[in-house]
Amino acid sequence: MKEYYIRINRVIDYIENNLGSELNLETLSKVACFSAYHFHRLFRSITGETLAVYVKKRRIIAAANRIYHFPEVKISQIAYEFGFSGQSDFSRSFKSFFKITPSEFLETRRLKSGLSWHYADYGKELFSSVGKDFFEYDINICRLEDYTVAYIRNTGLSEEHKSEKIEDSFRKLYTWAAARELISPDTHVLGITLDNPEIVPLAECRHDTCITISSEAEPDGNIGIRILSSAGRYAACDFDAEEPDFSKSFFEAIDYIYGCWMPQNGYFPEDRPCIERYHKNHENGHIFIELMIPIYPC
Repeated sequence: MKEYYIRINRVIDYIENNLGSELNLETLSKVACFSAYHFHRLFRSITGETLAVYVKKRRIIAAANRIYHFPEVKISQIAYEFGFSGQSDFSRSFKSFFKITPSEFLETRRLKSGLSWHYADYGKELFSSVGKDFFEYDINICRLEDYTVAYIRNTGLSEEHKSEKIEDSFRKLYTWAAARELISPDTHVLGITLDNPEIVPLAECRHDTCITISSEAEPDGNIGIRILSSAGRYAACDFDAEEPDFSKSFFEAIDYIYGCWMPQNGYFPEDRPCIERYHKNHENGHIFIELMIPIYPC
């Protein structure tokens, strides 16, 4: 069974990196090194979805995320970028999934984001004034490189920012890596939310529990190995995860960074996942979470 998980993880990573390419049964069964007949059944048994449904869903969600972050890009261009035959094909699939058309989604995002200058100019002044009065966050700019990571993928987040599945995954990963002497002083413990909660319901958001590893390793069951394309610039903010109001502060800070800090400092959000980096405060033993939102200058 371990080998099955390894091969299906390989396919899922391939899909994510090639959403604009041909992703048919023949191509992906070769990536998995299974016959097409067996691969289709194995994929469904492990992911709970047929290959065709999974690929289409990933394309639609990725396209929606692109519209969300880059409303100035033509919808037809985004449709072709994510493997749809044309705008009409994309619009039908999009409406079937989200119950609104791409154009309606774009307009909804603009209206809903009235507090963000990324979509409406008046939002900059409004949220900036609110931010100065009520939000005091120490935002730093940091840079990350690409990392080799061991990871376990889970589905489902919560508004309380707690998950037994994710905590169990961190423990399993660390135990696994330590037994193979893959831990070093430079090891980072990371959480990657792969979906945008503004687009995908929290219960359906995918999350990769990751640790960076110091040398090459082989996948092991549901523990995958991949290159995390994290190189770039981030707006970063630290939180004490054991503070009573941690969850509230965490989500308020996300709104603050997008709606106030970015326009005030001349940055756009980059279309890459946010990263959480976990570390222990040696003075009080508390776990701190460093929220890192990818950015690029205007």
